[in-house]
Amino acid sequence: MVKPPRHWRTILAWALLLIAATAFVRRGVTKAGDRLWDFGIIYTSARAWLVGDDPYAQDALVRRWADAGGAPHMPTDLSWLPAVVAPPTLVAMAPLAALDPPAARWGWLAISAASVATLIGATLRLADVSSWPARPTTLLLVAWVLGLGPLHIGMLAGQPALPAAALIAAGVACALSRRDVAAGVLFGLAAAFKLQLGVPFVLLYAYLCRWRVAGAGAIVFALFIAIGLGRIAVAGIEREQWTAHWRTNLDTAHGAGGPNDYSAANYTRYHLLNLQLPLHAITHSRTAANAGAAAIFIALGLTFVRHTWRPSNDLSPRAPDELLAAAVVAVLCLLPVYHRYYDAAVLVVPIAWAARHARGGDPLAWPARITGAILLTFLAPLAVAHLPVRRGLLPTTIDANPLWNALVVPHHVYGLLALAGVLLYAMRRAATHATSNVEAAIDDAGRDINAERSAR
Repeated sequence: MVKPPRHWRTILAWALLLIAATAFVRRGVTKAGDRLWDFGIIYTSARAWLVGDDPYAQDALVRRWADAGGAPHMPTDLSWLPAVVAPPTLVAMAPLAALDPPAARWGWLAISAASVATLIGATLRLADVSSWPARPTTLLLVAWVLGLGPLHIGMLAGQPALPAAALIAAGVACALSRRDVAAGVLFGLAAAFKLQLGVPFVLLYAYLCRWRVAGAGAIVFALFIAIGLGRIAVAGIEREQWTAHWRTNLDTAHGAGGPNDYSAANYTRYHLLNLQLPLHAITHSRTAANAGAAAIFIALGLTFVRHTWRPSNDLSPRAPDELLAAAVVAVLCLLPVYHRYYDAAVLVVPIAWAARHARGGDPLAWPARITGAILLTFLAPLAVAHLPVRRGLLPTTIDANPLWNALVVPHHVYGLLALAGVLLYAMRRAATHATSNVEAAIDDAGRDINAERSAR
């Protein structure tokens, strides 16, 4: 196929960037200041922790936020959203919790903007694309990041997943450039903001025997845990009391009809990305859904190990493509346990890998292009499967239809499964290619030695 002239490609790239930036501003920036419901409950919980109160006493937290009047343009009633974040997240949010709600709101909006800028910069770096001059590839990658639906809903909700994803992307970039301690610190901070996102990357680098990265990440995360639990102990709150309140909040959030419930009882279940969403729609059993999610995750994890593990006497590297390994983990960590759409902001890592290898002549070009095509589905807004129902284009009774719930509502989960399969296939090809290169190098060295002996 004949490519259009370069200047037309540049014009098209600028047009797409403008469209993505407009969507980002309309769906993320302009609405973020009016919502931030997750930030409201997390801020209130962190403020309670900071002053020595029980950070999981839900009734007291709701009253505290309502008495403070919330913050301008934010909801004053947060009773529907239980406080469930782990103690390390309370520590990470403590600097903002020291401020009054209006100032904290502006501080969070600044952190969100910095997170988006970090995601863009890290993606360009991981993709090995120069940020200046602004070539078409650069413009398209920036547009891709700005157009991601998970970023929009993350800003809208005021979710710690946004800074966590930015820290992870920056951490992978540091790890690739062998700035191990910096990478580990970033992963540890990411785990403090969002446990389910940051910890898998600490474990990944431990598996890759990058001990400085994993060690620094584990130390930073352990420090946040110690501070979080230590403050509660110093405040004199009995462990049985706050853990009981925490368990109650978790049961409320994940129980039937709760905001994190994956069953049809939860009207907002289409936000979820974890495997239990389609499996429960198929089996109608929580036990089967959890068991099936665990089985699928274990199978994918063992496939990952199969394509990366090398015995100590094997000359091929354990991870032929470290960025690819991080891309696989970015996908796999979303599947086995509770995750919502905003957590998919971490998919900037596979986006960067796809952009890096999609060029012609690369042995991984076709897997990279298929990866990119799948990732384009995450440009869709959060409620893409639910908008026809909410706007009356489809009857509300369809929300109880088994096929609708099993096939349409969890479409992003199926996208993640397809993405995992393509990336694991790419990992297999990468391992084979790396092994072939090592064997070819050994053969070349052997021929050189034989030629030298013959000359003598």
